Amino acid sequence: MTSDSFKPTLIRDREQPEWQVDGRALFIRPATHMPWQADVRVVEQDSWLVLGESSGLREDERPAWVQANQLESAPSYRPGSVIARAGQPPQLMMILYDLDQQPICQPHWVKQALSAVLDHAHDHDLSRLQIPLPGYQYGGLTAEAAFTLLLGELRAHRQKKPATILLALPDERLRQQLLSLLSEIEGC
Repeated sequence: MTSDSFKPTLIRDREQPEWQVDGRALFIRPATHMPWQADVRVVEQDSWLVLGESSGLREDERPAWVQANQLESAPSYRPGSVIARAGQPPQLMMILYDLDQQPICQPHWVKQALSAVLDHAHDHDLSRLQIPLPGYQYGGLTAEAAFTLLLGELRAHRQKKPATILLALPDERLRQQLLSLLSEIEGC
């Protein structure tokens, strides 16, 4: 999974573990326990923007056939791309899923989207990035596969920004699984 040059370091002087990965702080926490607000929040989305909380679908009084026609005429986005949205905090939507293909998520799309997110954070001088485990929630990637993709892209993008990555997870069980995986890498 890693080369000799990649050694995450556990900093044990915090209430929650914080890892240093190639000079970046990596917090691994349940999404409900984020210590502070990020400069940008990354969310997962599909090519039609229908999944998740940043869905293009809203409660609508119009008949279903009208909504379906509107969705059908809407543009689709290329898997692997990233869409920026204003807000507090701003959002970056990683297009990781194509519901018209099987499997709906492919690792090279995740890598492309992660690369674009890290480039955007660097180019816009963003220090703190909150991101889910990419491809895990909807895409069928295992936690280890998704985490490996994330760590690989962090290694490939050695810029100074973002300096802090908040990996927002659905629950504590997954957090413990990833911390165990990092401990194996580190040999803790």
